[in-house]
Amino acid sequence: MFRTIATLCLSLFCTASFAQSCGRTGQPPCGPDAVTALQNAVSSLQGAVAALQAEVQALQAGAGAKVFSYSAATTSVPGGVGAPTAVGTLGPIPAGHYLLTAKGNPYGPQGDIVWFCSLDADLAGNGSFTEVDFTYLDLQKQFGVANNGQIVLMADVVFTNPGKVVLNCGEFFGGPGAEMYSVYFIAQQIL
Repeated sequence: MFRTIATLCLSLFCTASFAQSCGRTGQPPCGPDAVTALQNAVSSLQGAVAALQAEVQALQAGAGAKVFSYSAATTSVPGGVGAPTAVGTLGPIPAGHYLLTAKGNPYGPQGDIVWFCSLDADLAGNGSFTEVDFTYLDLQKQFGVANNGQIVLMADVVFTNPGKVVLNCGEFFGGPGAEMYSVYFIAQQIL
């Protein structure tokens, strides 16, 4: 783009200088060759302007990072020790570089619960998920009342093909009725 701008400015300068000096005392007269040269310079300028306009349109079309998001008010998580539950899925996300951020509020009405959550991404777009971040949260009943907390996960990832992101959560121990509420996650493209 900068080369096109430089060419455009040089062409404008040369055309203006030619037009100002043509036919003046001590300068060659403006004949058919001079007019042809001027027409060629104008044509070149029009081409440079068209190229600049195309570049500006391309930049405007791709301007700004893409952001993808997921939210859920409440997701049930089966009680007891077991495999994690997908509390949210985002995607497909186009190939590219992204910052992933996820948060949720686990709650267990039955008493003490140790939660674990992982943020898993299908970076190659082939259905094979990679754990990109994880956390643990120990919720203790206080004064006989169930407690809640918050988990936050982040990862800087590159998708080589369109893929998905999954927030998985479960319990190491606890009782039935566990829930994850206020689940949000975002994939923000890094340009």
